[in-house]
Amino acid sequence: MYNLTMISEATTFLGYMQGVNHELEGFLGIFLLIIISSIAFISFYTNTRDPGASFAATSFISFGLSILLAAIELIAPKVLFITITATAASLAYSWQKNN
Repeated sequence: MYNLTMISEATTFLGYMQGVNHELEGFLGIFLLIIISSIAFISFYTNTRDPGASFAATSFISFGLSILLAAIELIAPKVLFITITATAASLAYSWQKNN
């Protein structure tokens, strides 16, 4: 079912993460992005009580994290474009709300 030999031959933590991501068909990076973004949104919403500002802050954090995850090949480029779209949407929402 899973190729555990390939994962056990990893010599670095990054190699191990990439091996696990390969065996999970690319979902490890997406899960990391969703979990960290969810924690960030809950944290921002708890402190600000403004869902728009919380979404905007979370989208910027998830965009930065997606750049990092794409650089180490844990997410596909299409996930990076989705976070770019979410960041643009949060900017548009914040701009529209302030005007």
